Amino acid sequence: MTKPKFCHSEKNIGNLIRVIDEVLQSYISNPQSIFQSYSEFIEYQFENVCRRNKVWYRKSKCMVPNCQAKAIQKSHTLPRSMSLRPIAEDGKVLTPQFNPITNSLELKEVGLAKASTFPGFCEVHERLFHEFEQNNFISNKHELYLQVYRSTCREIYRTKHVSAQFESVISKIKYLRDRRLLEKLRNILILYGMQNNFDINGLSVVEDSLFTMFEERFNNIKNHHIALSEILPTFENHLFHGQQVGTYVSAITIDIKIPVALSGSATIEINHKCYRRKLSIVMGLMPSGNRSLFFVAGRKDDHQEIENYFSYWKKNPFSMLALAETWMLNGTDQWYITPSVWRAIPEMRKKELLNIIMSYDQNIGDDLGISIFDEIRIKLLSEITCPAYVISKESSKMS
Repeated sequence: MTKPKFCHSEKNIGNLIRVIDEVLQSYISNPQSIFQSYSEFIEYQFENVCRRNKVWYRKSKCMVPNCQAKAIQKSHTLPRSMSLRPIAEDGKVLTPQFNPITNSLELKEVGLAKASTFPGFCEVHERLFHEFEQNNFISNKHELYLQVYRSTCREIYRTKHVSAQFESVISKIKYLRDRRLLEKLRNILILYGMQNNFDINGLSVVEDSLFTMFEERFNNIKNHHIALSEILPTFENHLFHGQQVGTYVSAITIDIKIPVALSGSATIEINHKCYRRKLSIVMGLMPSGNRSLFFVAGRKDDHQEIENYFSYWKKNPFSMLALAETWMLNGTDQWYITPSVWRAIPEMRKKELLNIIMSYDQNIGDDLGISIFDEIRIKLLSEITCPAYVISKESSKMS
């Protein structure tokens, strides 16, 4: 830093402008410089996750229309006896959670009483799901719609909370930025002997590239919440009023038990030669017995795009396995895996898998290119006659 020459008091304003420009240019060239360390940057970025966990089980009203009863604190999104218990070990499953102490994403043990829960339904409306949960399988379209319905309710509850927390985080980071840029400006004025010439109480940045990423994610979450809120009434009309319009659900069961239970939602970006748009889907994966049920759901108007997406993955058992993996890392944080399956993955690959979740570089249309379920892949490769390129592709995911 070259010390400017302050020769005349009448030039103090001009010199101040140069110092401010110096501070701002330094910040613009490296926006993360306002954070004292990378750990602090991650801590702020994921503070919304930590705060969401604290307020997740606040008392809420039952989500069934016109019901005024209090929701029980822990409604299961995923069927406990049908899908969670069969993949648990010693009553525990693993799920991704952000660790505020290490500022990193980890897989943590959670008991079945807590896994996939949210304050969604009252005691009376919890019984809507009782039959297929007790039978340990979904046997008809009505039961499938019930499962899609509660998955959608949970996603609306989640996106509402995430939106609120994200807005709070953005506000806090802006406050931190303005405070630390002001501190830097004051320190430079002291260095140049100008601290007594100006009384500066605030400094703010109007257009800031640092917040482009945060605000884009925030807007995506808000728009996704709005889209899900538009989908939900179509399922309510279908289930509670018999109006079978406006909804689209597609499901497939495969004869492979994938040791993960998953429920979530995501957006699909449609790039057509005449237009470009995003649509929201709800998806789920539920093991039952020696089989696994996949479903995707959304608006009836989007059925062709949704089915095109789903059909792409339904080609063979390997692609269905890849679909489960991309939903886990690119689609939702609500998945629960058999502990021994995750622990069997080599440590370097685990880090790579967790980095994919943190990076936001992929989406649910991407094949991870990395294996989570080695044992299933090895078994499929030994049982199915595959072209050489398939063998090479699937084997490389485990290397």
